[in-house]
Amino acid sequence: MVRYPYLTRTRGQTLVEVTDRRDRPLLLMSGAEVRRRSLPHRVVLVLLRDMRGRVLVARGGADGGSGLWRVSAAGQVLAGEAREDAARRLLALHLGIGGVQLAPRAALAASAATGFRQVSLYVAGPAAEVPVPASDLIAQTMFLDRDELTGLADHFPEMLSSDLLWAVRSGYVFPAARVSRSA
Repeated sequence: MVRYPYLTRTRGQTLVEVTDRRDRPLLLMSGAEVRRRSLPHRVVLVLLRDMRGRVLVARGGADGGSGLWRVSAAGQVLAGEAREDAARRLLALHLGIGGVQLAPRAALAASAATGFRQVSLYVAGPAAEVPVPASDLIAQTMFLDRDELTGLADHFPEMLSSDLLWAVRSGYVFPAARVSRSA
């Protein structure tokens, strides 16, 4: 991992970049303070696929969390960190997964609707190894196929986080299969 001389901890908090409307960094601030003040900043969401094409969803943690099923891993992009590096860091931190392919799938500009988060969605995998969730961050995980996850989104949307629901309903989790046309 690249080391940044200005990337330090402030009172136990990791620094993130507050960004402008064009996603340019303006200043460094603790991640907790950025969230508290609803300032625009970068986050990544990662969906991990297994060898069968299913997607890992997670919920809970040591504090119980919200109880909603959410993307495989998510978090703030640290000051000086590339989004893809953040996605890899979060996969390793949350699930103990490394060395998988990452593909950018979607991006959302920071707005009130996103909680002033500049969101980047990545799909990782396929993972051959079994995820080992960090018990302080994740209490439960399960792999879901297209029908299972779409069924949850259609019939029980209250069980899914807004990020996961957006990704499913926008078609970013399981893109429509391409139909080949023969001449």
